[in-house]
Amino acid sequence: MRSLRIILLLIFALNIQGNAQDIHFTQWMLAPHTYNPAETGNFDGDHRFHTNHRNQWYSVTVPFRTYAIMADSKALTNDKDFGLGTSILYDVEGDSKFSTTIFNLSASYNLKLPGDSVGEISFGIQPSMTQKKLDLTKLNFDNQFNGNYFDPEIPISESLQRLSRWYFDVAIGGRADVRINSKNDFEIGFSAYNLLQPNQSFFNANGVRLDPRYNGIVKLNHQLNSKVVVQPGFLMSMQGTFSSYNLGVNVYYDISTSKYLTQKLFGGLYARTKDAGDIIAGMIYGNWTVAGSYDFNFSSLVPASGFQGGFEIAIVYIVRKPLKRPAYKSCPPYL
Repeated sequence: MRSLRIILLLIFALNIQGNAQDIHFTQWMLAPHTYNPAETGNFDGDHRFHTNHRNQWYSVTVPFRTYAIMADSKALTNDKDFGLGTSILYDVEGDSKFSTTIFNLSASYNLKLPGDSVGEISFGIQPSMTQKKLDLTKLNFDNQFNGNYFDPEIPISESLQRLSRWYFDVAIGGRADVRINSKNDFEIGFSAYNLLQPNQSFFNANGVRLDPRYNGIVKLNHQLNSKVVVQPGFLMSMQGTFSSYNLGVNVYYDISTSKYLTQKLFGGLYARTKDAGDIIAGMIYGNWTVAGSYDFNFSSLVPASGFQGGFEIAIVYIVRKPLKRPAYKSCPPYL
């Protein structure tokens, strides 16, 4: 029975990962390293730094926490069309502190569309190393009952062939960005993760493979007027027998008083089919973007979750060369 409980625990942990299409974020548009390697270097500036944090299921069980840090650059080489990046993702779940740590490197190359087209296409690749780890010392077992009461000081007698597994993997992706007219920019992308289908078994079994994950992304930037930009977006993820469809819109309102300091407020609503509704709000201030979101769960877990899902925060900083201000101000001749 003890071994059966451990096996069920591992199956549950791996099943949670599968349902989530690997590590994922509600604010996927502010976590590009998690859904398409071709997004590496896709920003206005020289260097970009991201950090993301997600706290989920605190109303149901021990919270699931996810952290991510990313840096990418277009200025490390002499070719501005070549992007390089790196990222670290860490996810920890449940009583056993089942953790997933992913170390990524990424590279992309950007090509301008030929002719009179105003647009570009990009291709990216992302090799990675992943560790999955289980901590049995965080669990309680029946051998720790001494006949009268539970004694946590009694060493556990359970053992597994391994409590940690490392594996190498590769992801690839592509994207196209086309300026339809002066008010509309359209972007479409596709990516494939877990191409090597690595073995993730803690029992050294050969058949426990990580399913490939396929993502499709569509985004539109519509300049409604001089102050407002509407940005609808769609992300589809498929992994094994699981799928996720995320659809919604963000609206940006420009409150800048000078072209030398960008200031925008934004907010939006998104929904993941059969899972959750998402509220997003944030601000762009100069080179900084800060946003928060909250998920309202409406899946079959509602009796336990009480419609509560997860809170998430994203912070982005972009290093840009500042706009040059005029050296002097010209005055009318009558002054």
